[in-house]
Amino acid sequence: MALAPKQPHGSWYAEAVAAVQKHRDDLWAADQRTWTERRKPIVEKLKKEIDRLEEKHEIAERKGSGADYWEFAAWVWSEWPPKTEGQCMAPIQSL
Repeated sequence: MALAPKQPHGSWYAEAVAAVQKHRDDLWAADQRTWTERRKPIVEKLKKEIDRLEEKHEIAERKGSGADYWEFAAWVWSEWPPKTEGQCMAPIQSL
């Protein structure tokens, strides 16, 4: 006695699965295009900060050690501190 139902066989099943997957992929791509368009004004507004962030991240990636990633995290923390109530500690101080 099998615990799982038998899957259908034949080319029709493979074609149906491929068609459903293509439909899902098309929906996902359309959704991504919509969100990209909606984000565009926000990204343009924050372009300078995004460029600085990417530049610092590339420097940390080139150096490639754990300390450099902590330094990057501390820099991000100092530039854009979390918006919380009460006190919070920077990543390096909490170790």
